[in-house]
Amino acid sequence: VEGAIDQWLALEPKALVLAGNSLSESERIYEELLEAEIENDVVIPHRTVVMCQLEEAEDAYDLCVDGVIDDYIVFKPLHDVWRINLCVLQALEGPARKRPTGDAADADKHGKRQRMLPTVMVFEDDPFTREVYEDILEANGYNPILVDDGSQAMIAIDETFPNVIIMDINMPGLDGIETTKQLRSDKRTTGIPIIIASGRRDKATVEACVKLGANGYVTKPINVDKLLEKIRQHLPFDRYVK
Repeated sequence: VEGAIDQWLALEPKALVLAGNSLSESERIYEELLEAEIENDVVIPHRTVVMCQLEEAEDAYDLCVDGVIDDYIVFKPLHDVWRINLCVLQALEGPARKRPTGDAADADKHGKRQRMLPTVMVFEDDPFTREVYEDILEANGYNPILVDDGSQAMIAIDETFPNVIIMDINMPGLDGIETTKQLRSDKRTTGIPIIIASGRRDKATVEACVKLGANGYVTKPINVDKLLEKIRQHLPFDRYVK
């Protein structure tokens, strides 16, 4: 651990992956790294991912909710390499988190509970429909991020990296088709699941969206059960959802 502490202080990494023999060992190592920050009077902005075994997943989730870590990966017995890559990429692309102190620690913990809900970013220009999405998603255990213009896609994603995107087709500025093209052409966002939500029901539109890289298609008016089913298909852990 001593060598790791020296590297931690010297390199100041943006992403930290803890892969101890057990979750408790990873917690202990992380505590020592944070104690080293305090002793050396430094604060290293970072995001933390913990690798754990399947039977430790619930405890790892609780650590996320309590704001101790940012994410976790079940690597035994699943060996989900793509999930590991995604978690590290999100950690590197997401905003770095500083170790909170004093009153800020309580505020960070409260905010962390909200951020650890699966984030669904909705691109929809109609105000009423955005409110409907917001109500549906919040009621079912998601953190909705609402965007009214496709041209703001990369700005919105830089601020909050979503687990799933719901994309309207008809929007001012950059429409849903062009926005999907943009997201699929950028290595940072190419892996985000995109569900198209549109009033268009013709086969040509559906096929065009699929060819662009959309992962799902639902028609308006939205069937809530079908929408939630599509979202859950693209979440790594069903336990996140109510």
